Amino acid sequence: FVPKTREWKQITAELLPKVRPLKSKNFEEVAIALDKYATKIGDEKYTHFQIEAAELFARLSAEELAAFEGYDEMSGEDKAATKEKLEKKYQKQLQMKLVYDFFGRSAMVGFIEHSEADAAKEILELFEDNNIALFRKYKLFHYYSGTHFQAIEPEAYQNFILDFIDAARVNPKQAYQKKFILEVNGSVMERIRHSVSTGIEDKGIINHQGGTIFIGADGKLEHREHSPDDGITYCLPFAYDPNAKCEMWLRFLSTSLVPVDETGKEIPDWESIAILQEYVAYCFLPKYVDYFIYLYRLGANGKSVFLSVIEALFDESAVSRLNLVNMKDHQLDALSGKLINIASEIPSGAYLTEQIATLKSMVVGEPIPINPKNRDPYVLRRPPKMLMAGNEELKGGGTDDGLRRRIITIAFDKQIPV
Repeated sequence: FVPKTREWKQITAELLPKVRPLKSKNFEEVAIALDKYATKIGDEKYTHFQIEAAELFARLSAEELAAFEGYDEMSGEDKAATKEKLEKKYQKQLQMKLVYDFFGRSAMVGFIEHSEADAAKEILELFEDNNIALFRKYKLFHYYSGTHFQAIEPEAYQNFILDFIDAARVNPKQAYQKKFILEVNGSVMERIRHSVSTGIEDKGIINHQGGTIFIGADGKLEHREHSPDDGITYCLPFAYDPNAKCEMWLRFLSTSLVPVDETGKEIPDWESIAILQEYVAYCFLPKYVDYFIYLYRLGANGKSVFLSVIEALFDESAVSRLNLVNMKDHQLDALSGKLINIASEIPSGAYLTEQIATLKSMVVGEPIPINPKNRDPYVLRRPPKMLMAGNEELKGGGTDDGLRRRIITIAFDKQIPV
């Protein structure tokens, strides 16, 4: 199979050359000034630009008409109406290009003024015209990559805004103003809807490179093509293969989880192996599970290998690595939008009262208020599944029966010599 995911850099590289010059607030006055100036001096260069603009307009219109679905089947009257609509769409942008080309950017600095709202509108139309769906979640900008909605870090999003401002030939005096940049940035975010799908967290869904699996209440599997309508924010890095075998994986588990019976014989702990397999299967689903796995015993026993293999099964965007020691304050923001959190090797002797209280709240399903750095506070309602490892039992206030009932403790007793 060939993964269909498109990276943000690839999408922006395709979009930026399509950015049209932004229309000035005082566009009519600028166009009149251009006409008067050109007429007064009788500049032949202006006539050349008019011809160039007409040719560019004809080419752009022809390209869009060719891509316009159902255009060839339209009646003559509908074709004329569609062509007129396209003419209005391009006319002012092309005239604006004339203005810039004729006067030069520096000469127009004091005369052209651009609107933040117009810039935001152009950005949103740029994505819409190129069939790239958007939404926001936890104040983060998401774009549809072809398989899922991918979150973009605030820095990458702002860099795109800056690139757009340059490509749209915004007045330099405005383009370098922090206020203009922030208002364009904020206006775009305000116009992007929140998650496009409702109740996605409660469904049995596994999104992989080959499509999306929907698991019905009766356990039946339904395979569908990827769709932005599902609002999924992750994609596994492999395609589903119903015939795949995991003989090496089972051999690893059966030789690592081997307690010694009363006769001194090592017997694979098939019950613990089945529990681990079932819990990992739940990790692929966005559905809530009120348990977490804690692997313990001294080192060199396979705990880290187990966690590394599980992490490799997930797309990087679906995994957080927040250690229990850091599970507090703004650092909890690392858990948002993740399917699984892998915390390896909790320090020995650590007394984690505050962190265990937070862990307990998440495991029992309580909303967690989070105040991230440089972003607005929000509430985390769907924490990831927790896989943790340490050399000894958890210590700290709050490790009462309420939490212990939700800990699935798996002992890796066998030390494997290096």
